[in-house]
Amino acid sequence: MARPTKYFSLKAFSLTVAVVLYIFVSAESTTPMEVEFPVEYRTSKGFAIVGEPPNRLRTTLRGAWANFRSFEMDELSPVVVDLTSQTETGAVRYRVSMKDIKPPGGMKVMSFRPAEWSIDVDPLVERSIPVSANIPGRPAFGYEISAVRIVPESVRVAGPLRTVEELQFVRTRALDISTRSEDLDEFEVELWPPSPPLKLKTSSVTLSVDIREEFVQRRFAGVPVKVMNGDGALTVEGTGVTVLVRGPRRIVDKIGRSTLKAVVDVGPELARGETSFSKAVVLQNLPERTVVVGSAPRVALGLETNKLPH
Repeated sequence: MARPTKYFSLKAFSLTVAVVLYIFVSAESTTPMEVEFPVEYRTSKGFAIVGEPPNRLRTTLRGAWANFRSFEMDELSPVVVDLTSQTETGAVRYRVSMKDIKPPGGMKVMSFRPAEWSIDVDPLVERSIPVSANIPGRPAFGYEISAVRIVPESVRVAGPLRTVEELQFVRTRALDISTRSEDLDEFEVELWPPSPPLKLKTSSVTLSVDIREEFVQRRFAGVPVKVMNGDGALTVEGTGVTVLVRGPRRIVDKIGRSTLKAVVDVGPELARGETSFSKAVVLQNLPERTVVVGSAPRVALGLETNKLPH
């Protein structure tokens, strides 16, 4: 039977060669790798960048594989774009050079992109911008907003000249009034911060919302008319009258056409011997706090001679 140690020396030698070869290949072989360097902008005091220039520089590095494994991506030195000499409003064309990129030790920059781009520089200014209340919903059913008061009505905003000039208003955080039926007095609400580099000088305002009962108008067509004191001798021309009713929404929305009662008293006309005429109807059963808008509707009536009262 063969002894376990018969090929030990040979196996040990093979393992040693494999380890040395792996270390040599890992240390000496080169391979390209794509990394993104952060871009850092520096401006002179009182100036800022307008828009969103590139904040990353995509770079191809080449170096030993062992070097790639020895650094973290977030530890890469930023590419510094120095604009401290720019003291006027306008666009600057910036070109990146190899010396702007500082690769980790043992690595070489092979290529990068973008190689150049335009950067807009503006002086920093400050101005008052109106505040707009952000109230996306409505009060409780049957109520509406009658007035909104904001204190202060405007706030100071600082930032690059063109960006500040383009800002029309500053919105508040959304205010939920969906269940309210009463006024909201002097409620402090935060302002929604505008996009950088704009900065607010005030973080909140006081908001008051006046809420009142909502009044609406609703048209009811084909309301039937009942003739009173006609002894069945008069007929109404048409299929009914149209009525426009106004009142609180909570009440008007519950009115049905059958709720309204339109009547016309023809007793006086018959007593005078009139055989055809028109007359305004009277609306009965109008719910409390509702009224008929405009003049009362009129109906034309005709007398059937074979049904004259005796």
